[in-house]
Amino acid sequence: MGPSRHRRRGGSALVLTLATLGVLVLVAVALAREARAEAAAARATLERRRLAAVAADAVRRAMARLADDEDLLVDHPDEPWARPETLRAPDGVLIRVRVADEQARFDLNNLAVEPPSAPRLPAADILADLLLLCGDPGPRDRIGALSDWVDADNDGPAEAPAYAELRPPRAPPNRPLLDLDELRWIAGFSGAWIVDPSLGAVPPGERASPRDLLTVLPGPRRRVTPVNLNTAPEPLLLALLGRGQRHVAHYVVTLREAAPIRSLESLAALADPIRLTRLLPWLDVRSEWFQVEAEAVGPRQAVTVQALVHRAPDGVVRVVRWES
Repeated sequence: MGPSRHRRRGGSALVLTLATLGVLVLVAVALAREARAEAAAARATLERRRLAAVAADAVRRAMARLADDEDLLVDHPDEPWARPETLRAPDGVLIRVRVADEQARFDLNNLAVEPPSAPRLPAADILADLLLLCGDPGPRDRIGALSDWVDADNDGPAEAPAYAELRPPRAPPNRPLLDLDELRWIAGFSGAWIVDPSLGAVPPGERASPRDLLTVLPGPRRRVTPVNLNTAPEPLLLALLGRGQRHVAHYVVTLREAAPIRSLESLAALADPIRLTRLLPWLDVRSEWFQVEAEAVGPRQAVTVQALVHRAPDGVVRVVRWES
C-alpha cells in the first residue's frame, strides 16, 4: 500500500470523526436546550401553583373579613371588607385583593322570579330603563327573548322554534343564567352587544356599560335579589327610581357619602309614594352576594383567583363559584 493511499484513508477517517463529533455536539446542544426548556416549564408550573395557592389563601382571608363584619344589617363601601388590599408576602409575591358587592348591580335572573301577589315594579321595566341608559335603542324584544330563556315554561315567541335554524343549534334552557356571557346565545344579543349595546351609535362617555349595571347570580330563587342603596351606581338608582327622579338618585348618593343609609324610610319623603311602594322589594341597605378577587404577582407571571360567594344573614359565607 502506497503512502498516498494511506494518507487518503487517514484523511477520510479524520473527516468522518469530525463529522461524528459535530453531530454529537449538535445532539448535546439540542438536549441541553430541551433540558433548559423542561426546567423552565417546571419552574413556571411550580411558580403558578405557588401563586395560585397564595391567591386562594387571600380569597379565604377576604371571605373571613366578610363573615366577621360587625354590622350585618348594613353594607357600604367604607367597611373593612370593601377596602382593596395590597400587600407583599415575605417571598416578594405581590398580592392584590378586592371584594365587590354584586348587589350594586341588577341581577338579570330576577326575570325568572314569579311575580308576587303584592304589587311590584316589573323586572322587565327596570331592565328596559337600564338598557336604554347603556345605549340600547330598542331593548323590549331582547328583554322578551331573555325572559323566555330564563323562565320555566315553553310559552313565548322566543322559545325553541325561534332557534331551530341557528348554528350552532341551541334552545332556551328555561333556567336562570349561569353568567353574563351567556347572553351571546340569546336571540337579539351578541358578544358585541355586551361590549356596547348601542353598537357604536353612542360614544362610551355618553352611555353606561352593561357590566357596570348588570350581574348574574346563579341558581333558582323565590324572591328577587334587591339592589343595595349604599353601593349601587347612580345610573342604576335612576333606572329604579324613574328617569324623572334624577334629583332623588343624586340625593341618595349624597346621603350615603355622609353616612351609610340604614333604612329605606329616607326615601319616603322624596320618592313618588306609589312607585316607592312597588319599588321596595327591589331595594335594600345590605347585601348577600359578593365577588372576591385576589391576584398574586410573581417574578415571571401572575395568577388571579375569583370566587362568587353568598353570605347568609347569620354571617356564614359559602363559595358558589370558584374560578382560577
